[in-house]
Amino acid sequence: MQDKCGMKVGTDGVLLGAWALGGSRVLDIGTGTGLVALMMAQRFPQSVVDAIDIDEEACRQAAENVAASPFAGSVHVSHCPLQDFLSSFVNMLDTIMVGQLGAVDIAAVGLGNQLFFVMSLGVYGIASGGQIFIAQYWGRKDIKNINKTTGMMLKLALCFTVLFASVSILFPEFCLSIYSKDIEVIRRGAQYLRVVAPSYLFFGINVSFAASCRNTEHLKLPAVATITSVFVNALLNYLLIFGVNIGGVQVIEAHGIIGAAVATVISRIVEAFIVVGGSYARKYVI
Repeated sequence: MQDKCGMKVGTDGVLLGAWALGGSRVLDIGTGTGLVALMMAQRFPQSVVDAIDIDEEACRQAAENVAASPFAGSVHVSHCPLQDFLSSFVNMLDTIMVGQLGAVDIAAVGLGNQLFFVMSLGVYGIASGGQIFIAQYWGRKDIKNINKTTGMMLKLALCFTVLFASVSILFPEFCLSIYSKDIEVIRRGAQYLRVVAPSYLFFGINVSFAASCRNTEHLKLPAVATITSVFVNALLNYLLIFGVNIGGVQVIEAHGIIGAAVATVISRIVEAFIVVGGSYARKYVI
């Protein structure tokens, strides 16, 4: 079906779906009807396909098409800008990069990130509500109410993330036992969750400031902050998960999933430093 999409199915989309190379993870940006995502799922049965689109009607159409297909379990449709997806990808990167450590560690990190996913839904909900008002105030150049809305959005996001971080640090085993009964996976996941939990606070700050920036016509700064965060996380993940050995000398010890958690926390702090520091340095009206 394509009645709800502005961009209809065309020859270019069919050719892209037929020629594109797949892997264990596939990202379809601007999914529209979901055609390319479904073709990739069909051609690469072992892949997990993430399909995103900024248009709500297109996402609804793609979700309907995916649900009616045999590939509903491997294609995930999200209504979000690429920047928001990349921000969440920082945590997803941990799961991908611990793949060489074994099934237990992969399951443990994936399980730990289930809680992050639930928390992120609440944070994005707060930001979505706030940015509607900010966009209206920006149209009227009502700076006072923009500042008030940003402040309220930030406070709500911090309260929400502090709650999740506290529960993750104090009761990680209980949280993970909701999703799994495997004792070893829960034990390893709890170790990861305790270390990664402080990053939730910075995630709330980053999403709030990014939403405010985007709706006051400052798009570049949050995009740069998010992309930098992804690269920092990838680099630190490699160094801290696997360690560094030069000429038989262990320069950096391998820390496994704990290293992945530390890398995520540092990358979130870097992202917050860029988006918050840059906003104040450039005197953005937020």
